[in-house]
Amino acid sequence: MRCPGCQHENPAGSNFCLGCGARLALACAVCGADLPAGACYCNKCGAPVAAGSGGPPRFASPGAYTPKHLAEKILTSKAALEGERKQVTVLFADLKGSMELLDEARRLGDRAVELSPGHQGFMAHALHLLGDIATHPDRLDAERGEAHYPKALALAEPRGMRPLIAHCHLGLGKLYRRTAKRQEAREHLTTATTMYRETDMLFWLEQAEAELRELA
Repeated sequence: MRCPGCQHENPAGSNFCLGCGARLALACAVCGADLPAGACYCNKCGAPVAAGSGGPPRFASPGAYTPKHLAEKILTSKAALEGERKQVTVLFADLKGSMELLDEARRLGDRAVELSPGHQGFMAHALHLLGDIATHPDRLDAERGEAHYPKALALAEPRGMRPLIAHCHLGLGKLYRRTAKRQEAREHLTTATTMYRETDMLFWLEQAEAELRELA
């Protein structure tokens, strides 16, 4: 099974690419549920499956393309690295303003970047998470955020990781809006909005459009 993004050859039945981490299995564009090949409607929410979905998959949220099996701590192997990235994702999702969790999430993100030189797709995800952590409302670090997002984009764009690319543009747009760089904010938010609309990522499309309205 060849990944449409990075062209890595994966074992039959794979849900995620071994080369870049992109989702390979068909997923519902509304709720993100896994769907069998040839499905016309989602068996979880009843939403119709878009025609031609046999190409690059579409996503509803980061949870729809983040590998579920990434559960082990980083040691020295690829599998361990995937677990570290999963830990970072969970920590960031549960931050709730905790400075200790912000520090721990950043530590794990730095560790993931350090141990992923041979897995550029995983590094792109880790850098994006570090950007989100740096721009968290409870501890804004504009300089770090402005450094991490472009690095993630540089890795994601040549691999066709479109959901991650859109998230990076959204992150930069939000950062620039908060730092009063209105022109830069508008450019990145417009790009994010366009990409979310093209990939039917409606949840994230609403967020990007809301950010654009704040600039009006």
